Amino acid sequence: MHDSCVTHPKGSLIPHGLKISALLLTVPLAFAQTEAPHVQIGNLLVKPSAFFESAGVFRSTTTTDDMNTRFGSLPTGEANPQALGTVRHSRVQLKTVYTVNKTWKLSAYLESDFMNRTGNPYRWRQYWGKVEMGKWELLAGRGWSLLRPNRIGIDSETELMNTRVIDAAYHIGLVGNRERHLRLVRHEGSWHFALSYERGRDFVPKVVRDLKRVHLEAMAIKGAGRHLGASTAAVVHVTPKVDIVTQLYRARAAGRDVLNTLPQTAGTFSNINGVEIQPRPGLRIYAYTGLVNGARSAGNNLVREDSVGFSHQFYNNAKYGRTLFSLQFSHLSRHTWSNADGRQTLGMVSIRHTIGE
Repeated sequence: MHDSCVTHPKGSLIPHGLKISALLLTVPLAFAQTEAPHVQIGNLLVKPSAFFESAGVFRSTTTTDDMNTRFGSLPTGEANPQALGTVRHSRVQLKTVYTVNKTWKLSAYLESDFMNRTGNPYRWRQYWGKVEMGKWELLAGRGWSLLRPNRIGIDSETELMNTRVIDAAYHIGLVGNRERHLRLVRHEGSWHFALSYERGRDFVPKVVRDLKRVHLEAMAIKGAGRHLGASTAAVVHVTPKVDIVTQLYRARAAGRDVLNTLPQTAGTFSNINGVEIQPRPGLRIYAYTGLVNGARSAGNNLVREDSVGFSHQFYNNAKYGRTLFSLQFSHLSRHTWSNADGRQTLGMVSIRHTIGE
């Protein structure tokens, strides 16, 4: 259900998601009068943060999606265009860190938004606890699968290689979801090693190397139901202003891994390549192309997306946060094994104000 067309009881014209978002945003706003929006109580650090986003979505074919495009379900045949507005992608985060001593550190992280598709729009995106013991980390809870690449190191909170697009579903070609899992990480200078047990069925080992101009990743997955695959990813800093990003993935029984664009039992090859340019501070321009190619099944044969866009930070204040204007255009296509075709032109525009990150 979209905020722009919701009718509420007692004559309320304020979208339910907007009410909740405004309420929860008061938490980080309460600390926004200081340059560091956090609270230190002895060895305990409390860091609230949030963003409020107002977005417009324009599609050449009508769907039941709002900010979260279901890439594997693009309409086939002719359909009317669609335009809507929403604030459901607004998000609230809270992190607490307790420093025991120079070696031991305990942290907890909560992250939520309003993108639930049915009933109450509020949902938890991530919730996990972490123990840091020198070079070791142990994380338990719901966080990003090790299949989702980072830009630096291995982390479920920041520096994920989620592209710069506005779409809450990210981009075709990326791999990995937010999963319940147990993760062990070892840091050795520029090397990082990890092993996770995800969804109660999958083991994911991962190796990362951070160099001055290149971030490299190699990972694999082995689980129940013939689930077996491998992936590589990289972020290449061509110049201080230009980055190249890429991920390749090949696997069996991998429908969930590739943003649910294929049946769960289908094998896949997926790929995303992109360039990100920062011609001056506050301005980012990007272009990505991604595809998911599925083995023969009752579902999709090929799903593809090509995107261009930019974001411009036009307000930045240490006390009151920063404001970003973004624009995205994408062309999506879908071909099924039953020879049905779907195409869609997508445009998104967003104004996002962030506090505390």
